[in-house]
Amino acid sequence: LRIYPRRTSRKPAYFSFENKYYQGVIKNISRGGAFIESEVKFSYGDKLKLVVRGVRKYALLKSEVIHFNLSGFGVKFKSLLKADKLPVTPKSSIQ
Repeated sequence: LRIYPRRTSRKPAYFSFENKYYQGVIKNISRGGAFIESEVKFSYGDKLKLVVRGVRKYALLKSEVIHFNLSGFGVKFKSLLKADKLPVTPKSSIQ
C-alpha cells in the first residue's frame, strides 16, 4: 500500500542511531521512505537520522524503521531536519 512510487538507487546512505554512525546503500527510495542495504540490524520502530544525497543538495531526515530482513531495513521518513547544498572541493565535486 505505497503512497509514493519507489525508484531504484545505488546511493551511499549515512545514518545515525543512539549516537553511533553507520553506512549502507539506498536500494530504493520514494518521497515517503527508503530501503537501505546494510549489515547493521535494527528493530521495528527504531528512530534514525538519515542523510540522503542528491546531485547538488542533501537532506537530513528523521526516519523510523518499519521493516527489516537479512539484507537491510526499510524506513519511513518522518520529518526534514535540514536541507542544504553539498560543498564542492576544488579538485572534484562530491557525488
